[in-house]
Amino acid sequence: MVTSIVTSFFIRLLCVFACLSAILQVTHCGNIPGEGTLVFPKLLTSRDNTGTKLLKINDDLTLNLEKSSVMGKEFLLRTYQGHVMQHNYLDGEALEEDLYHDPKKFASVIVSEENGLEVEGVLGPKLAIKPLEAQGRS
Repeated sequence: MVTSIVTSFFIRLLCVFACLSAILQVTHCGNIPGEGTLVFPKLLTSRDNTGTKLLKINDDLTLNLEKSSVMGKEFLLRTYQGHVMQHNYLDGEALEEDLYHDPKKFASVIVSEENGLEVEGVLGPKLAIKPLEAQGRS
């Protein structure tokens, strides 16, 4: 009888400890720095004549961007309207006009300067970047 009470007490204590441990882990994971870091990239001019662009993401990450070419002159986009297949030929050169990559950092980004500098893409195996959606004033 006493052993079953002690066993029951330790099982409850273990459950309480497991619950508290899980709560602490969730709280800790919610505060991971870098999960959604706001950055203001800067496009710098390169000193060489190879056409590379320097894109400074933050103090720790600067990309040496080279122009990317992954499509042909014409790019076939196949879509379906219901059960009917449609073919659309797009200008491949226009699609990759703002496409750049950094082979050393495994980065591939679209850099647009039409409405200020906007960068979207992957900055390596573990990072990505996209423009912050505009929010209306309150």
